[in-house]
Amino acid sequence: MGVIGVVDPFSFDLSFNTIDKLASHGCSFIIPYNLVINERMNFEHYLVEEREKVKKYLGGYRDIERLEKNISGNEQFYKRLVKVYEQNLADLGLRGSTSIHKIDSGLMELRTLHIGFYSKLAEARNIINAVDSKRNSQFELF
Repeated sequence: MGVIGVVDPFSFDLSFNTIDKLASHGCSFIIPYNLVINERMNFEHYLVEEREKVKKYLGGYRDIERLEKNISGNEQFYKRLVKVYEQNLADLGLRGSTSIHKIDSGLMELRTLHIGFYSKLAEARNIINAVDSKRNSQFELF
């Protein structure tokens, strides 16, 4: 039997260690990366004032260095943050798939929202594979 947790902290307050512990007990995760990123709470705010929180959120102290290298804006920060987080989940053995959705939000100045599904379970991986195959299907025209 599998357990799916929706990880929706809307902040950097959730430590990666919590995800690690839940994953070790067989949990799968749906993660909407709906972090507050706007003009006031921008990438510079998170890399300076909230640095320790971001480190704990990512789970690795070297990850913050990978995250901040040559960052020039909120959109780039967000995309790289998701990529680093996904790599850390993969290091735990969680295979995943991420979908990208257009958004219009007053809290986020970003144009897209990334939502991921991650699991170690074979059954969940079958779902991931089915979704990915439908997303990338092409039609022959002639």
